[in-house]
Amino acid sequence: LLPGFVQQQGDGLWINPEMTDAAGLRVFVERVFSANACFVGLDYTTLLGLLYPLTPSGAPLPPPGKQPVKLARSIRPIPPERQPLYKQVKLADGGIRAEYVFEPVFIERVIEDPVYGEPDENGDYPIVGTQTVTHSEPAELDIDEFVALMWQRGIRAGLDFPAIRAAIAANDVQRIDIARQVAPLAGVDATLTEETEALHRDDSPRLLPDGRIDLRSFKNRFPQVAAGTVLLRKVPKHFGELGTEVSGHRIEPAPPRDYHLPDLAGPGTAVESREQGEVIVATRDGFLNLDVQSHLVSVTDKIINREGVSLRTTGDLSLAGDHYEEMGEVQERRVVEGKHMTFHADVFGRIESSGGQVILKANLAGGRIHDTDGEVHVEGRASQAIIEARGGSVQIAYAENCTIVAARVNLQRALLCTVVADEIVVADACACTLHGRRVQLQQSSARKDQDTLVVMAIPEFGALDRSLAEEQEAVKDLTARLEKKRAELSAATESPELKRYLGIQAGIKSGTIKLSGAQADQVKQLAQTLGPALRHLHALREEAATLEKEIATEQEEIGALQQRRAAAGEGITCQLGDVRGATMVRTAAVTPGAPLLAASKPGEMRSELRDTRGSVKPLFSGDYGQCGWSYGKEDKA
Repeated sequence: LLPGFVQQQGDGLWINPEMTDAAGLRVFVERVFSANACFVGLDYTTLLGLLYPLTPSGAPLPPPGKQPVKLARSIRPIPPERQPLYKQVKLADGGIRAEYVFEPVFIERVIEDPVYGEPDENGDYPIVGTQTVTHSEPAELDIDEFVALMWQRGIRAGLDFPAIRAAIAANDVQRIDIARQVAPLAGVDATLTEETEALHRDDSPRLLPDGRIDLRSFKNRFPQVAAGTVLLRKVPKHFGELGTEVSGHRIEPAPPRDYHLPDLAGPGTAVESREQGEVIVATRDGFLNLDVQSHLVSVTDKIINREGVSLRTTGDLSLAGDHYEEMGEVQERRVVEGKHMTFHADVFGRIESSGGQVILKANLAGGRIHDTDGEVHVEGRASQAIIEARGGSVQIAYAENCTIVAARVNLQRALLCTVVADEIVVADACACTLHGRRVQLQQSSARKDQDTLVVMAIPEFGALDRSLAEEQEAVKDLTARLEKKRAELSAATESPELKRYLGIQAGIKSGTIKLSGAQADQVKQLAQTLGPALRHLHALREEAATLEKEIATEQEEIGALQQRRAAAGEGITCQLGDVRGATMVRTAAVTPGAPLLAASKPGEMRSELRDTRGSVKPLFSGDYGQCGWSYGKEDKA
């Protein structure tokens, strides 16, 4: 009896997929093969497509659909005498493949032959009995029977029909693989795909304004994105396909890896669900930051680089943003130009800041920092380096053989350093050369034959006094010219008619004189008569007013110069807390308000400060003790 999902029609057996599933069909096939029957004209591909979702090659089959499919022409039993024609199968490579030895086959048939006795009187041989005789007849394997009997031997999937047919047709001895397991199809891990070209940096050489190419710099190392830009899209994971062993057991593929997209969205980004799927969108304008350690995608106003600055990674950098953070080393001869910059590894190159804050978390070795009006902080060691911040400040934990020029300098430990600044504070100075207006050393010492030298910048009033004398002489000259103009004004108003006209004009302006129409005509006629004299008088008054303004301006400048002179020496002090080695303090005359050693190169400052050929005034010299000195009134003379 056939199950309900199997229909016997005129041209064969048809399976209705809507009425069963793979498990139900497998029970039916198992029942047929276990009864030593086979499917005649079996469509093996259709059978596998219904039982297992993969072909022997591993390619997925199209779904069977809802329409009935033809499985075979019919079902017939396998004759008992043919069943021994099919040998056992051998599993190899741990059951991955099945081997079978094909050879010519024969069917043994048992025949009852008669046994004849002695001839009778007529010469005939009577039959006195029978005997059993076995005859071997050549036979041929049948592919449909082969499938059924291999099923009984445990080979239920992955049969190689073309190879089996060819071996049967050859009818000789050969060992072939009749079946192979179908390996599972691996799934596809969830991935990210880029949704904008803005993610890509341009490492081509930078083009200079004059048309030349700068091979030391890249065109766009740190891409910028605008708010609302879709940065990345998640491609969902895709599960793999089950594999099938030759025994019919399923092989599970490895599960694909997945991730939670919000876990990747850092500051300045957000996750949105759109038609194309889950995406990461920039929520602000800024620089793209891909952190390979935390796996965060961020958009910030700070450029963060983790590869270091070298000719291989970034080349010289000219940064467009105000904030920059570097996690790697800055190699020798590389230049980084920016504003606010933080370096977490050693710096061997040159840092150029446009008035920002430069922070070194590690060391500065043989490099150079230039930051005109900003702040420089070196938390590690600075050695063989040049640091310039003439309008700003410098703070270093340990400095050795460095040249430091700034407005304010604070050092914890300084060895063989040259420091030029208005204000210098050093906790421990050894064999240093210091030049400033306010110097405070908690401890000073020498090293071998190198002493510590402090050169105090005291005001030199020569140029200031000359400027003051020139301004005072100019006031005298302008005052003499003003007196002359005033005398000319007095002489020009001696005419009676002019005095009368000026008196009338003064009365009209104050309201004490009211003119009739005729009187007004007379005054107008008088003004025409006195026209040349009035114009001359107006010119003299304007020249006198101009001279008065010039005198006031010069007097203001004289007051400013006198104030500068009076304040030039204020706050000039030197404090040595504990002298433990050869230390000298002397003075050097400097123009008030002028930058210290502004025209000197950093490499020449030490020798210039230790040059004693000019007029110097010693204030302290000794190997121990203390020193406290302030610029006094006697030094202002």
